[in-house]
Amino acid sequence: MILTIALSQLDSKEHIHDLMADMLDLPEYYGRNLDALYDVLTTLEEKVTIVLDFEGRTLGELPKVTLSCLRVLYDAAYANPRLRIEHDKRDLEQTI
Repeated sequence: MILTIALSQLDSKEHIHDLMADMLDLPEYYGRNLDALYDVLTTLEEKVTIVLDFEGRTLGELPKVTLSCLRVLYDAAYANPRLRIEHDKRDLEQTI
């Protein structure tokens, strides 16, 4: 499964958890916090690739809540080999 997320969609806690619950078809009991998101992502059994669209923004331009979510996504991908986080190489170059 390949999911594309525009970082502008990760602008509030509510949007983050609504988006993840919808895209990953999470159960009603999903805790809707970053710890619960990490737990879900690290226990995925199918291969999932999340493609991040920075929309031309740098890390310094992103809200704190977005950065927190990105940290969880990358940490979960490190812990779960079935999860990949990708973005355009140019986006990474812009953030350095």
